[in-house]
Formats: sequence, structure tokens, C-alpha cells
Amino acid sequence: MPKITIKPEDRWFSKCVREAADWTCECCGKKYEENSSALHASHYFSRRHKAIRYCPDNVFAHCFGCHQKLGGNPDDFHKWMVNKVGEAMLEILREKRNDIGLAKTINKNKKDVARHYREEYKRIKAVRDAGAVGFIDIIEY
Repeated sequence: MPKITIKPEDRWFSKCVREAADWTCECCGKKYEENSSALHASHYFSRRHKAIRYCPDNVFAHCFGCHQKLGGNPDDFHKWMVNKVGEAMLEILREKRNDIGLAKTINKNKKDVARHYREEYKRIKAVRDAGAVGFIDIIEY
């Protein structure tokens, strides 16, 4: 089986999501070591929706178990999502998900997306290193 290549924009965005959550599962609260592969960047709306693939409101730090549980139970994930971001944000995400122009812009500017999230990761790390605890908001591309 061929090795999966992780694109720079995906790698940096995933690092932002997990660092912003302080390497803690946003569902069960379990804390992980930095760079642990057991903590995932979990998309509510699938990664195939390019317009919101890198949208922080659509992606959460979930441990393997919670990612499997929520991903396998759409009703549970929906309830969790409504509790986390609210119905209004879900509606915004639905609208953005269907924005073909935004999807094309994201797809055309992958290097800029990677650069943005690399710098955003550095910013989040600096805020964390300065003593911030808990969740740190991610500035979207």
C-alpha cells in the first residue's frame, strides 16, 4: 500500500487545531502529549468540502475514541456540535460549505493556506508559551 502524503496545508492546520485545544480532546477532556498521533483534527463536515476544510469552526481536537464515536454516530456528533458552536454557526458552515467560489480560492491558494497556518501555529505556540491556558482561538485563512 502506498504511503499517504500529508500536504503542508493539512499538516499545519492540524497542528493549529490540536495546539489551540492545548492537546486536549474537546469531547472527553483527555490530555495528550504534544505531537501525539492519538489526538486528531476531526471535521464535522467532511474534508472533501474544500471551502470549509480549513475552517476552525468545522474542526475539533478529538482523541481516536471520540473521533470514532462521533464520526460513526451522526446524530451524536450533531448534538455535540450544536452544544459546542450553536445552530447559527452550523447554518453559517452549511452556507460556506456550498460556496464554490470559496472552494476554488482555497484550492488555488494552497501555498498561502499552508503559510498562513504555519504562522498561525507559531502565534498560538507563542501565546501558549507566554502562559495562556485552555483554548486559544485560531485565526482563519
